[in-house]
Amino acid sequence: MITRTRSERIVSTDLSEQYDYCMVFKLDNDSNGQPTIYPDHAKFIINVMKDAGLETFSYLSVQKDELLVLIRCSVSTTHSDLHCVV
Repeated sequence: MITRTRSERIVSTDLSEQYDYCMVFKLDNDSNGQPTIYPDHAKFIINVMKDAGLETFSYLSVQKDELLVLIRCSVSTTHSDLHCVV
């Protein structure tokens, strides 16, 4: 969804328009039956992406059974900064 401000700038209110990729991690339940918010492999992958200069935004799915991680390059990140991602 796109809205306009008083100065007529176009502002996106949909997060999917602000990020380039999305990773989805299935959540396991802990001993109390509650979903584990950040599984170990998700923590590792998110930290590697952050160390490489990528920006991430994480949130739970509506059913709370998946962790969605939106990923994008920051404006200040250059191609040479991303060599360790590949």
